Amino acid sequence: MNPIIFLDHDGVICLQRQWGTRYKDGTTFDRLDKKAVIVLNDILSETDADIVVSSDWRFEVPLTEMKRLYIDWGIIKEPIAYTQSYADINESYKNRCDKSPTPAFYRAMEILSYAEVNGIENWVAVDDLNLSPDVDMNAITGEFSNRWR
Repeated sequence: MNPIIFLDHDGVICLQRQWGTRYKDGTTFDRLDKKAVIVLNDILSETDADIVVSSDWRFEVPLTEMKRLYIDWGIIKEPIAYTQSYADINESYKNRCDKSPTPAFYRAMEILSYAEVNGIENWVAVDDLNLSPDVDMNAITGEFSNRWR
């Protein structure tokens, strides 16, 4: 099984300077950062990793449409899946927080649930949220274009 990249979009491959471009373009999503896409493609080429979308963008279109968009955007691999929403994951993941859950905790539990349910051992989560203060995770916080070049 290939390693998995759990990929957020906003703040990782769609950077702040692109936010709002959907309104100018009349599209569902904002534009992606070209440099971030190049870095993502380099990582995909080097690792042969598969992508699981953990971004909230997964709630906007079906996976088949997201796959088409990835190709249109110049990403060399289509996503293989979406993580489930927090509301749909097993209750055992929801009980792992001793304090009031944050958006980062919800995202982390969605990712951990997907990895454990699907037997994924080699994975990383790339997100602009800090996913690991309350959870032991393989998480990288930040955007591709500034962190990885």
